Amino acid sequence: MLIDTLRLGAEADADLAARWRRVDFRSLTELIAYEGAAIWLVRRLRAGGILDALPPGIGDRLRQQSIEDTALRMEVEVEAAAALTLLNRAGVPVILIKGIARCALAARYPFLDARRTTDVDLLVPIEQIQDANLSLRADGYVPVPPKPGPARRHHHLPPLHKGRITIELHDSVSTRVPPHVAWQRANDGSELVQWAGLTVQLPSATELAWNAVAHAMEDDVGGFRLYRFLELAALVSGGAPIDWPTLAARSATTEVFDADAGVRDQRHVVFNWIAAALELVPPARRVIGLELPRFGVAELLEWRLAVLRGRSRLGRAFADRLLAEGARSMIGMPLEPSPPTASRWGRIRRGMAANVSRAVLQGWRVTRRRERLPR
Repeated sequence: MLIDTLRLGAEADADLAARWRRVDFRSLTELIAYEGAAIWLVRRLRAGGILDALPPGIGDRLRQQSIEDTALRMEVEVEAAAALTLLNRAGVPVILIKGIARCALAARYPFLDARRTTDVDLLVPIEQIQDANLSLRADGYVPVPPKPGPARRHHHLPPLHKGRITIELHDSVSTRVPPHVAWQRANDGSELVQWAGLTVQLPSATELAWNAVAHAMEDDVGGFRLYRFLELAALVSGGAPIDWPTLAARSATTEVFDADAGVRDQRHVVFNWIAAALELVPPARRVIGLELPRFGVAELLEWRLAVLRGRSRLGRAFADRLLAEGARSMIGMPLEPSPPTASRWGRIRRGMAANVSRAVLQGWRVTRRRERLPR
């Protein structure tokens, strides 16, 4: 029912409102928060005239999640417009990427902006990235204090901010893509559009789609959440001209995962992700010329809902392990590795917990199949 509600470009379902009135709402809002799908769901429920028919507590919580996420996105848009104005004056070329690119194209691809956006991501030629950095800092932007812990390798300069919204100046879209390649790709097939009173440059639909895939893979199992699927689903639903063979070719390269991630079949994981995203558009629009596996996005959501419903009994730590390893098992990823600083016993204990979590998933699957057998 949730997938049918979220599906973009689908014909109106006269029975959907009745199905929502019969649903078991336990932990539904927790699931929506976990999936980052509040804006998306509220907009779809409102369009179907269903939102006001929900129990007041449920409808109010969904609205509140959506309002908070939408308000933050609007702050991001205001900050982006201010930063772009400064960089335009400085003569620094900029291409919008990630969340702010979705905002700029939302009028063309409905629902493309229906997810939380927390910062402003701008791609700049590596030769001019320091000019961009100095221009922003001259206007009062300062570096965000670094987070504690070991420094991570990034494909952007340290974030800048004046308030709570940060600006990230990228020289690439990934640590595994050389800056000159990233800039060339972003320029090829790019376009100029009017947004927020400015003329902004945006990558092609193919690059937007690939960046959605690549960033989902960078987020590991967290990339298999509804809000991650939204970008590709909105592009496909809106008829975006995506070069699917290009995505297929890149999915088997070193761009997708670090060598130490232990993923044996990168393309299988990527294709699972694409298959999951396409479940959120009508079947007629899923014809993309790729042989995709059958991926059970409904089963993934059911598993997460079951764990969230039992979290108070299971304990947060074990529930989190179940959420992570259950999804990794379905996706085709290896056990989650231990942190580099973990002790030998810590590594053994994590491995045992991971294997137990996968065993629990298999038991849940067996029980679920038995419950669905005709009596």
